[in-house]
Amino acid sequence: FQAEDGIRDCLLSRGLGDVYKRQCLHLTASYFISSAQTYTSSGTGNGNVGAFQSGTNSTDGVGTTTDGGFVSFNRDGFTLGKGNNNYVLDLIRKKIDIKIEVAGGIRSKDAINDKINQGFDTIVIGTLAIKNIDDVLNLKDSLIKKLSIALDIKDNQIVSHGWQKTNNQSLEYIVNRYNDRPIHSYFVTDVANDGMLSGLNIKTFSSIKQLTNKHITIGGGVKDLNDLELSKINGFNNVVVGKAIYENKITIESLAQFNA
Repeated sequence: FQAEDGIRDCLLSRGLGDVYKRQCLHLTASYFISSAQTYTSSGTGNGNVGAFQSGTNSTDGVGTTTDGGFVSFNRDGFTLGKGNNNYVLDLIRKKIDIKIEVAGGIRSKDAINDKINQGFDTIVIGTLAIKNIDDVLNLKDSLIKKLSIALDIKDNQIVSHGWQKTNNQSLEYIVNRYNDRPIHSYFVTDVANDGMLSGLNIKTFSSIKQLTNKHITIGGGVKDLNDLELSKINGFNNVVVGKAIYENKITIESLAQFNA
């Protein structure tokens, strides 16, 4: 998409109006839906978990998890904790018959309930989970069981607020607090390697695996199918694949075959 003002991102361009934005949101949803159909037609998508990041009015990227799902990243949603991608998310939820994980800018109990009511199966929370641990721990089991706790790691520290703020609490402290509750999983991102195609830094992720028996989704740096094999060998449940897809290092079809 290229507007007459020369700004190539229809969602960030000023003055293009809601019509152009709506058209691009349709295209984004269509990509997700088409990719999902690749999985379901191969028999690998049924019952698997995908992930979509919600934020302001744009989606900055698309990825997949190795269990047959999808991930969309929106940095504005991470940082601001406001706005939404409900238009796109609604289209995706209605068209894809698999379990879907949603994340990005979900920073209140009401926001969690909204996503559950919207039909999403697992809710990833980061800033809320780190900043308001006691509040989250006090949620009813019925909500806790749907939560995946985002642990974004940079320079051996937990970061939040769209990776902009460092948390003083140790990784061990945070994981130990949540281990006592029936959370769905941990969603771990190696921030320094995210989008770098540098390969998985298993050492970073292993530090978390040593602290918990909960399911763990890892992401950041995946460059090819060898990384997926590496994650499997090391006992991780799911892996997020993003830029490797855009750069044609990994295809949707090869992911489907990997999960067959």
